[in-house]
Amino acid sequence: HIVTGFDARSGSLALLTENQDSLTIVAGIDLPPHVIGCSVPLGSGVLGWVAKEGQPLLINGDLDPQKYPGIQRRREQAAPSSALCWPLKLRDRVIGALSVNRPAEKAPFAESDRDQGTAVLNLASLALENIQLRLDQQRRFAELQATNQKLAEAQDQLLQAEKMASIGQLAAGVAHEINNPVGYVASNLSSLGRYVNDLLSLLDACDQLDGTLSGDAPELLALRALKEKVNL
Repeated sequence: HIVTGFDARSGSLALLTENQDSLTIVAGIDLPPHVIGCSVPLGSGVLGWVAKEGQPLLINGDLDPQKYPGIQRRREQAAPSSALCWPLKLRDRVIGALSVNRPAEKAPFAESDRDQGTAVLNLASLALENIQLRLDQQRRFAELQATNQKLAEAQDQLLQAEKMASIGQLAAGVAHEINNPVGYVASNLSSLGRYVNDLLSLLDACDQLDGTLSGDAPELLALRALKEKVNL
C-alpha cells in the first residue's frame, strides 16, 4: 500500500535484529529474490543509515559522502533515480526502516513526499504498536493459561496426597481397632492354657479317684452324676 500510495515501483522493509547491530530485510516489492533475508549492518547503506540516525532520507541522485558517511554506491550499481527512506519507530525507539523507489521515467520525490511519508509511518507505527500490544497480551494470556494449568495439576496432586493421607489414617485406625482385641486375645491365650491344664489335671485326679472307690460309694455316685450333668 505504501509503495502504491507514493507511486513508487519498489520498496523494502527491514527490521532491527535482536542484538540491535544490524537490520534484516524481511519484505519487499519488486526486489530480487535473494534480497529478502539479507543483513544490513547498522549505519551502512540507506536503510542502515536511516535506522541508525533515526531520520528520514530523501535521495535524488548521488549523495554527498561527506554528509552521509556509510552510504556508498558500488561501481556496478546505477545512480539512484529517486528514493525515500523512513525510520520505523515504536515509542521513539527505532525498530527498522522502510524505503520506496521511483524509476527514472517518473518525477522524483519531493520533500513534501518525505514529510507525508513520515506522517504515514507514524500511523503505521501506531498500528504496529497495537499489534505488539496484542501479541504481548496473547503471550501473557498463554502464560496465565499455562500457570493455571500447572496450578490445577498441583491442586489435583495435593488432593490425591490428601486422599492418600486420609486412607492411611483410616487404615491405621482400622489396624489399631483390630490389633487391640487381637492383642488382648493373644495375651490371654497363655493364661487360658494354664487354666485348661489345671482343669485337665483335676479331671485326671477325679478319674484316679473313680478307680479307687467302690462302685456304690456315695461320693463316687455324686461325681458320676456331675459328669453326666456337665456333659464332660
